[in-house]
Amino acid sequence: MAISVGIDLGTTNSVCCSLTNGDFDFLKFRGDEPLLPSAILWREGKLTVGEMARKKSVIYAENFIKSSKTFMGDPGKQWVIEGRIFSPTDVATEILSYIRRTFDTNGEITAVITVPAYFTSSQINETKIAGEKAGFNVKQIFPEPMAAGIAYGFEEQLNEKIAVIDIGGGTFDVSILETEGNSYTTLAIDGDNKLGGDNFDEIILELCLKKIRQTVGIDLSTYERSGLSKDDFSQARQRLIIEAEKKKIELSSADAVTIDIPHLFKNKHYDFSIEISREAFENAASTLLRRIERRIDNCLGEASIAPSKIDKVILVGGTTYIPIIQNYIKEFFSKNPYSDKDLSKLVAMGAAIIADAYSIKEKTGLQLPVVTDIISHSLGIELFGGKFYKILKRNEFYPVSISKVFPYPGENPDKFVLNIFEGENESCAKNVFYGRLNLGGIADIRDRKAKVKVTFAFDKNRDLHVTAEDVKSGDKRSKTIKIAKGVNP
Repeated sequence: MAISVGIDLGTTNSVCCSLTNGDFDFLKFRGDEPLLPSAILWREGKLTVGEMARKKSVIYAENFIKSSKTFMGDPGKQWVIEGRIFSPTDVATEILSYIRRTFDTNGEITAVITVPAYFTSSQINETKIAGEKAGFNVKQIFPEPMAAGIAYGFEEQLNEKIAVIDIGGGTFDVSILETEGNSYTTLAIDGDNKLGGDNFDEIILELCLKKIRQTVGIDLSTYERSGLSKDDFSQARQRLIIEAEKKKIELSSADAVTIDIPHLFKNKHYDFSIEISREAFENAASTLLRRIERRIDNCLGEASIAPSKIDKVILVGGTTYIPIIQNYIKEFFSKNPYSDKDLSKLVAMGAAIIADAYSIKEKTGLQLPVVTDIISHSLGIELFGGKFYKILKRNEFYPVSISKVFPYPGENPDKFVLNIFEGENESCAKNVFYGRLNLGGIADIRDRKAKVKVTFAFDKNRDLHVTAEDVKSGDKRSKTIKIAKGVNP
């Protein structure tokens, strides 16, 4: 029997959920837990995934990979462990493969996998590749904030403007959604793909490292500075990282926490102990909070909506449990945020609704929830001097098709190409190369009056179709651009 699931492939934890007769059912992993740590460990030719990988990391820290989602789509990022190379996509594939095997079935499993709304096209594409390699029939890659909004509107179906604040382990999104019955429209998105719970863990870690420098003069900021053996450095630091994450969570309900780690080093007797107050933690986290504030304020500005016009604020992701974040959001919007549902499961629930809707549609022809989304990063072409010209701007609704007319550059038609980039910077060199279209031969561009009409069509599957047409002759060149990961223009 075919199965339909929603998967929240998270930075810290992953969740898999299905919807049966209106009830949510979460896949259980080792220890009957619905949360699977998004981590792997490779040692002596054997792969370990999830909680067991995290436990083993205290001993085999050099063999451990976590928070790989932060680097998804980065062609330069890799981990080399005992001769095996892992890319971020490889790590995602292993985590998703573990989820697939947990079902213990050879039947087809259709999946809707979620990603941050602010992911680039390359990051979205790599997530889809990982899901397909893991053996899922990936029906759709779906934005996390939209999934959360659907999960909240599943029972009520109200007409509202919603702000979704999604702060996971390594990424942060803010989205402004408009709901009308079974229809969901994204009005604006913003975010930071390098900001999440890991950054708050690092605040506690740094407080610990400072105490160690002061008491025993050992600098654990890097292996080279520590003066320790590689194993001793890696194991000590990993023990501190694990404790930092635990105590961050405890500080959401306690005024102070104590970290005690006996025999922190293997070859030097040192019993580490530190007390950290919530006040000290929040003071150190003020810089991160300001980054969150700027993105929320900017998103509302792009949606042209005042905070008072937001009907509901929904919190998503475990990091939003942190009191300083909840208090800021409450004060900014002048209303209590909704956090009554399990924030760590909400995105998977929304994805499960979409996955189930696909299944029902295929069986009965019933309508899917109507979702109108927007482009998260601008798409455009390179002009003279490496200048970036935006054709499809971020926050543009799609599907969409836009045409612009440009004069022919250069003197050689065989070297006339359109280099296509994704990003917001005025310089192409600071944006992401997306692909190219060769226009050689469509016209005699030695005619200084010649012009070309460039059309960008972005479809519902997030594929970009580029057409270039000589205005005078009507000759055309067209291409569906595949994301050119790691290729220079």
